[in-house]
Amino acid sequence: MPSAKWFSRHALIRAAGMSAALAALSSSSGAQVVRGIVVEAGSGSALPGVVVVLLDSAGKRLAGVLVGDDGRYAIRALTPGRYAVRAERIGYRADAPTPVILGAGQTVDLRLETRPIPVVLGAVRVTGKSPCVTSAADGSEISAVWDETRKALFATDLTQQQELFTARVTRFERTLDARSGKVTKYQAKETSSVTRSPFVSESAARLSANGYVRQHGGELTYYAPDAAVLLSDEFLTDHCFRLRQGEGKRAGLIGLAFEPAQGRDKPDIAGTLWIDQKSAELRDLDFAYHELQNLPRTSKSEDFGGHIEFQRMPTGAWIVVVVIPLLVLLFRAIHKHYVMVAKQLSTNGLSPLRPIKHTVIVPISGIHRGVVGALQYAQSIASDRVQAVYVDFEEEATANLKDKWERWGAGIQLVVLPSPYRELTRPLLRHIHRLARENGNEIITVVLPEFIPAKWWQHILHNQSSLLLKGSLLFKRGVIVTSVPYHLEH
Repeated sequence: MPSAKWFSRHALIRAAGMSAALAALSSSSGAQVVRGIVVEAGSGSALPGVVVVLLDSAGKRLAGVLVGDDGRYAIRALTPGRYAVRAERIGYRADAPTPVILGAGQTVDLRLETRPIPVVLGAVRVTGKSPCVTSAADGSEISAVWDETRKALFATDLTQQQELFTARVTRFERTLDARSGKVTKYQAKETSSVTRSPFVSESAARLSANGYVRQHGGELTYYAPDAAVLLSDEFLTDHCFRLRQGEGKRAGLIGLAFEPAQGRDKPDIAGTLWIDQKSAELRDLDFAYHELQNLPRTSKSEDFGGHIEFQRMPTGAWIVVVVIPLLVLLFRAIHKHYVMVAKQLSTNGLSPLRPIKHTVIVPISGIHRGVVGALQYAQSIASDRVQAVYVDFEEEATANLKDKWERWGAGIQLVVLPSPYRELTRPLLRHIHRLARENGNEIITVVLPEFIPAKWWQHILHNQSSLLLKGSLLFKRGVIVTSVPYHLEH
């Protein structure tokens, strides 16, 4: 996730003043501006931290601004025309938009009042597998949760656009032992900096078109969503949504879960936005990458992802305070793999040792000292269940082998496999698989005669067929492959 800046949970942040920006906005030549103050109905108290939204005649959001500490706002329209303005307060029901007509270059003063009517998010009723709807605006329950989530995301996005923060940034570097998951090296570095956006994502359009996982040369880059991406039309189109009830440490939270929509064929993410049921405030986002390719057999896509937390500042600004990068979850997945391997290798519940029956196969290419040694070894481990297997390339060579077999075969069964296309490994593999089916749970041991050259460079000239056979049988259950070496002196 390039271009991301990691903040510690205890980062010290203060918002920059907005009065100069508001003054410059209201005096811009040629601009159409709506400005004023947001107050609470009844008390008349100014409300900081409220989001003021400019809507077109169809109700679509055109722009927004985060109200300052004194409750004042100023928002600009690009062209003259009929608009509507609405104040949105997280956790409270939004009032109907206030219509406003803006002439060319006109500035309109508008006082907005909001009624303190809390939003009530009911408990999630889950019966079996709830459907994943293709729009967050579908269904009354999902719509209510999405409306509150959108307010916080919009406020976070506006905060990143409007305000600068002075922050003490702590960067943590940890080295973990791959087997135990324990930290073997740790260091923390602190710096102070001014930032507008602690976490920046790729644009929603590019993520929709290219996916959240991309290969650049020999490296894979994993992208995470920021507030602007989560609010985008592309994200809403590419995903479907359902509700989740928080349990355990998430008791009292409602989850807005999302996953790639049916037919989505780009690398994507699935996750859950968690909202406080009482205050309707957005808490955090958990996400995992969906349908990752070329993972180890012991890993799953959901093992890889990230965690983003949102927090409201006293000024009403919203910031991302914690981002856990992919690497932490990668080490967690590696540790999980080792734990799972240790569990599978444990002797707990293992039956006592018992004798096993097995058939021994000795693939041969002819008769030589290495083959004789391998046949002797095979008889020592299964005297009455040994087969020597020869692949027939030429009738004359096969006849010569049968003549020699009476002298050197030691009574071992000789099986000749026809190979009209002069293939070696395929007829052997078919024969081994056929024996495995016939013998059921019995073990099949394949004894490979190999001679070891005296010079290291001579190895590339010999035993290539044995190497191919070993690789083909490595993952075959119930088959053991062993080599009997014969060392050459010269």
